[in-house]
Amino acid sequence: MIDIVAAQTPFSYLAQFVLGLGIGVMLTYFSRVYERIYLKTWSYSAYTFCVHALAFAYLTSTIGSDPIVRTLAGLLSALFNNAHIVFMFIGVYEAIHRNAVRKNLSRMYLAGGIGLGAICAAAFAVDPNDFIYQIGALDFITGGSFVIAGCILLLTKNLRGIGVKIVATCFILYGLTHLYDLRAVALFVMGEKVLLPQMPGLIKVVIIALIGLGLVIWLLEDEQATLRKTNCDLDRFLYSTSHDLRSPVASVLGLINIARGEVRDGTAANYLRLIEDRVIKLDRVISDILNVTRVKKHELKYEIVDFNTLFADSISDVKVLAE
Repeated sequence: MIDIVAAQTPFSYLAQFVLGLGIGVMLTYFSRVYERIYLKTWSYSAYTFCVHALAFAYLTSTIGSDPIVRTLAGLLSALFNNAHIVFMFIGVYEAIHRNAVRKNLSRMYLAGGIGLGAICAAAFAVDPNDFIYQIGALDFITGGSFVIAGCILLLTKNLRGIGVKIVATCFILYGLTHLYDLRAVALFVMGEKVLLPQMPGLIKVVIIALIGLGLVIWLLEDEQATLRKTNCDLDRFLYSTSHDLRSPVASVLGLINIARGEVRDGTAANYLRLIEDRVIKLDRVISDILNVTRVKKHELKYEIVDFNTLFADSISDVKVLAE
């Protein structure tokens, strides 16, 4: 197994661990601030990926020679890699449907993924030389899962934006890098001594970083769309409410005019005048709200203003009035 992974140094997996941890912390923070359930789920995916990356960093290091410790590291790698994939798929579902997956279903899916990882680890733990088959199973499951998840995100109609496309494309590329590793595993099983080149490990680091960037852009675009929708709903509410308020205000003003013709007492007439003043002010406020909503529906047109000409016209108008 060392022959096939020696070229991908532990530093590559340590870099993946650092990136995964940073993305997990970022997603945890954003999930609390913006209340996006899929961000919280993907933070779990990032954290479980970190454990998998640490286990592989040990397996590819020069200190990873003890058979028992290697078996335990392989077991942790398989379990947490599958948990990472399960959380990734649950997050994709939640991002598409905007609803959290029920906890009992989440636990069932997670138990199934961890169970599959345990089976793979146990099946190939008898002979240390058979560990290569566990690597192949891991690459097959991870590669296929990320390619499928990326295609789902790209084909979902209600998900639009550059951020979604970046994340989906990176999912597919990340899956393809694992399938490339699977090709090398297959050649190794067939009897050829194969060293995985360093490039796929570096590519994975870059892809993970781009996934983090894509998630940030996705969140900003999603939040911007939510704000636009909220502003549109608020504008419609203000316009509708203001328009509905004008009718009773006009009716009150009409009744005041009728009452003024019937009232002969001076004190009562003064009260009617005060009431009319307040109602007129209320009508002006409602008119201002309506004007604001009308203005926001039209695009602003910018024009160049010549202040010299404007001042000259104003001065000439004043001179005419003075004469």
